[in-house]
Amino acid sequence: MTCCCCFRRASGGSGEPSPVVMPNELFEARLADVADRGDKSIVAYGLSIFVLVDEVAKGIFGTVRWEGQVARTFLQDQGVGSEGCDEERAESACKQVWQILDARVHAEGDLHIRKPYALCPLIGYIAGLWRLDASHGSLKDVPREVGNLRDLIALRLNDNQLKRMPSTIGQLSKMTHLYLDGNDLEELPEELEGAKSLKSLRLSRNCLQKLPSGITSLVKLQYLYVGDNNLKELPARIDRCVSLRSVEAPHNLLCSLPEGLGRLPQLERLDLSYNKIIVLHSTIGKSKKLFELHMDGNLLTELPQGMQDLRKLAVLRLKDNRLKALFVNIERLCKLSDVDLRNNRLTKVPEEMLRLTRLLSLRVDGNPLVE
Repeated sequence: MTCCCCFRRASGGSGEPSPVVMPNELFEARLADVADRGDKSIVAYGLSIFVLVDEVAKGIFGTVRWEGQVARTFLQDQGVGSEGCDEERAESACKQVWQILDARVHAEGDLHIRKPYALCPLIGYIAGLWRLDASHGSLKDVPREVGNLRDLIALRLNDNQLKRMPSTIGQLSKMTHLYLDGNDLEELPEELEGAKSLKSLRLSRNCLQKLPSGITSLVKLQYLYVGDNNLKELPARIDRCVSLRSVEAPHNLLCSLPEGLGRLPQLERLDLSYNKIIVLHSTIGKSKKLFELHMDGNLLTELPQGMQDLRKLAVLRLKDNRLKALFVNIERLCKLSDVDLRNNRLTKVPEEMLRLTRLLSLRVDGNPLVE
């Protein structure tokens, strides 16, 4: 329960540099005081942490105010400082508060908590916080108080053990980046639609079976990453997300696609590899800015003729499907440079492809080609 960082109290009116205060020194001093009295119980330990929270909070926030009160209330609710308390629970509570105070020491609107294992409600009372990084830990839940961080722009909670998110996430109306990849999420709250400023939403490597319908209200969303989940469908009106530039949903259970997916005017990259997709709608040709299309590992037997309108398409990945032929007029895709058709059922490669002047890579092995 010691820390190796420091913080500065507000400078005085003299303009002299503020003294550096080491929280671990304060902490050790409190424990030494307890030891001198011969009392090493968690009760005394808890009373020491109460005093320490007040002192550190004053140094970080300028005043104990809400931050200190919230911390103290949380500790008391967990039994810290009371006779007969659960020592393991009380110690865990102390560490949660300490971890946040420790991280807050150097934060100037940017808070990074290293290897977090829990977040206490104190997190919601850090005024002016615009970035919170509590990734790569063992978090199992997020306190609803996180919704109080109204200035938050980026929230990184990736690579934890989260199973759910609080509905208050929708109150973060200024948030542009949300990282939730690498958790155990099975669903997301519908209230996420309230995060109207979202530009990047990362949900890969979870256990999601569906996305909230409200996601189609995120008209500023540009990047959607939902790979390695259990999704069986994408939102029917995904075309309302008119700013989408990249949609990545590989390694899911998708069998069909909404027609609106092909009507995204800004779409540049679409990755639907390793699903169970049988048909690609002809509306895909309306995504005039599409640069990369990844459809490896699906069940496609043919391609829609509408693909001939993808004049900016440069990368086309179709390996491990069941294609027997390509669409007519493929030579119209004059910017194609990288084409992968491996492991399909093609008996020939259209001669027109050989006239594509920008084509650098064409892979066709694994097909029953007839010379």
